[in-house]
Amino acid sequence: MPVKRADAVVLLAVLGLLLGFSFTGCSTDGVSNGKDKVYFFFSPKCPHCEKVMPYVKNASEKMEIKFCQVGKMDDECDEIAKKIGLKGVPTAVYKKENELKVYIGEIQVKDFMLEITGGG
Repeated sequence: MPVKRADAVVLLAVLGLLLGFSFTGCSTDGVSNGKDKVYFFFSPKCPHCEKVMPYVKNASEKMEIKFCQVGKMDDECDEIAKKIGLKGVPTAVYKKENELKVYIGEIQVKDFMLEITGGG
């Protein structure tokens, strides 16, 4: 049975809404569902960490961020660091369910934090 043009338009509209809802659930628009978490690895002596710290603190108002100071990490931070093979700071790790997305360096971490806060 051929699809009528009006049916195709409705189908595309519904598909668009469904995809929109799917991607909204994956966004980092500052709404934490309790499963999403960011780990921020830093050192107090790192000048690049100092530069991104205001962005990280601002983002922590929108999403749960665990601050992981290198050399003083608890078991949770240590586990994530081992999983990603942490090599340097600043590094941010976005954990959504069982997936990890890694942001390394001042520029990537800053951009990710701005994404969380909706800044640009």
